[in-house]
Amino acid sequence: MRTFNCVLATVVALTLPVGGRSRFCEAATINVVPPESIQAAMDRAVPGDVIVVAPGEYPEPIDFKGKPITVRSSVGPEVTVINGTAYRDSVVKCMAGEGPDSVLDGFTIKGGAGNTTLPMDPPPAEPIALGGGMLIFRSSPTVRRCVFRENGVTTAPPTVGAGIFIFESNPRIADCVFIQNQALSGGGIYNLRSTPCVVRCRFLSNNAVSNDGGAVVNGDGSHAHFASCWFEDNRAGSDGGAMRNFEDRNSRGGSNPTLINCVFWRNHADRHGGALVNEESDPTIANCTFVENTANGAGGALELSFQTAGKPTVRNCILWANSPSQIDDGAGTAVVENCLVQGGYSGSGNIDADPWFSDSAGGSFSLLPGSPCIDAGSNAGVPQDTCDIDANGDVTELAPVDRNGSPRFVDDPGTPDTGVGSPPIVDIGACEFPMPRFRIEFDADTNTVHIILVHSEGLTGGTVCLRLDRTVATLCTLRPGADLPASQKLFANSRVLDANGQPIPDGYLLSWINDPQGTVCLAPGEHEVLVLAPRPARPGPDPGCADVQFLPGCRAAIEAPFLTNSVTSCDAISLAAETEGTAVCLQEVMLFVRGDSNSDGILDLSDAIFKLRYLFAEGRLPVCEDAADTNDDGAIDISDAVHLLFCLFAGTPCPPPPYPACGLDSTPDALTCLASTGTCSGTPCDEVAVEP
Repeated sequence: MRTFNCVLATVVALTLPVGGRSRFCEAATINVVPPESIQAAMDRAVPGDVIVVAPGEYPEPIDFKGKPITVRSSVGPEVTVINGTAYRDSVVKCMAGEGPDSVLDGFTIKGGAGNTTLPMDPPPAEPIALGGGMLIFRSSPTVRRCVFRENGVTTAPPTVGAGIFIFESNPRIADCVFIQNQALSGGGIYNLRSTPCVVRCRFLSNNAVSNDGGAVVNGDGSHAHFASCWFEDNRAGSDGGAMRNFEDRNSRGGSNPTLINCVFWRNHADRHGGALVNEESDPTIANCTFVENTANGAGGALELSFQTAGKPTVRNCILWANSPSQIDDGAGTAVVENCLVQGGYSGSGNIDADPWFSDSAGGSFSLLPGSPCIDAGSNAGVPQDTCDIDANGDVTELAPVDRNGSPRFVDDPGTPDTGVGSPPIVDIGACEFPMPRFRIEFDADTNTVHIILVHSEGLTGGTVCLRLDRTVATLCTLRPGADLPASQKLFANSRVLDANGQPIPDGYLLSWINDPQGTVCLAPGEHEVLVLAPRPARPGPDPGCADVQFLPGCRAAIEAPFLTNSVTSCDAISLAAETEGTAVCLQEVMLFVRGDSNSDGILDLSDAIFKLRYLFAEGRLPVCEDAADTNDDGAIDISDAVHLLFCLFAGTPCPPPPYPACGLDSTPDALTCLASTGTCSGTPCDEVAVEP
């Protein structure tokens, strides 16, 4: 005990500031509010620090300068913008060997023109600017939940890679949107000698004005992975409306990307390959859907051997309503198997029949009962989950989920197996059958929504999507089915719109995925979802109700209409049985982990220091007072720091719930919580208990 008391005394002493900063240099949370500079905060940050940026527009470029720090917005990209319009440079740079611990999270990146000083080997044949929104050079950062909008210029020097330019790097880019960027080549992303993981990203209305790859270019020995991505309305002034793969003049080898669970819809090339053009490269294209892509030349969907031949493989894909043709392979070197190709195509297991999409006009490419694509694919055609789509840590398993996060290998007892492999046989296309049916019941006495998923006998697959009309709603599942094997779990996504029903921004997606923080898993059967509204989420008037609509199926962009769309008022909720797409009212609730005083998502010594500095050294006020109340006595004082230190170093019981999982304060008090802590936002509240 004497040793512990010495530790406590030392910690208290170390919280006293020296020269404007604590002498204790453990990781900390640095808050930035307008008109403060994000870059200034990054410059004074130390490894492990988390920089939390308040809503606003920040007119500055930023550079990680090799630091393993997290820079994240406190609310999200719809209201937090880094604008580089005035600088004619890349808005964000990672050029000093950054690794996965350098994280950019939750911003809109706009107005970038690209960098003209990068030392390329060999130098480009003409002056160009690289990476309008972001430049990643020999680095492998993590980029998530960002919107790259309106980056790139076409005047000299023109931009290459308007959204992101990646050179000799292996970043992870997840849950991002690339929209309305324009470039000489590579409107969204340009990969050069790189192997990025691009997961659940959407590429919308990007443009390679006079060259190739409206959304993406993979060149010169790149081996990118695109998993569960959406390509819509991208255009190329030359070849590859959405994507181009090529080997360049330096002969470092072709570009061999892997595409799994991707959708290409309504992309256009002025020359060849409305969706994708391939030149001396060996891409693997599996379980993708190509619909209504067009080219003025050859290959409405796929031009697989442009100029020089490669060895592309296309398996378990749907190619439908593309013009002037579905596939062009003049060299005859491509392998196309177990695909549905309108008009037919030579290859083992290929079929020519209407795929029976649920709503192709609205952008929903789920399969209806009776589709010839059901159980007709090849299990061997499904590639490994290299990018860990389901976040279970297993990168050697076959890709376990479809584009919408539903289980990939699901058998339909009502459909004969016509595919290849041991049952269950994978379906053809990006979305696995079936779409779940469900009914919703609301219990006003317990303030609980009952979601009852209904499947055909023997089926365990499906997804329920939750669509919100503003950012003030949180669902907390009480019974997430965590004991189910991963192959039988269902994943729920919340898709956020504004009060007028318009996407924020253009389909900003909050995903609940299978990660260590918890998963929304709705297995067939009955589930309770608690509607929580203990207090307004932030200062100001009560935000009121938000309509939450439950949508079945593997949807396209969230702009697509609901299958049904009935809305109920906040004061008179009436839900009919066997209803699809019914709405209920929710209010916002902030989740936290008790003891996480600095809101960095980690319970450690820095939380005790944060509390002590707040109490004795004019430190910052905790954004979630409930989290700082470590011993749950309704007050923030030195006993909270002592309680946490005993927990960390003396083996005494750790904080009361919610701990270690995210949750709510179960004991009423006067403390507030203005923002969820760490990664709690949108995380299920498994700690909450309600009597049935």
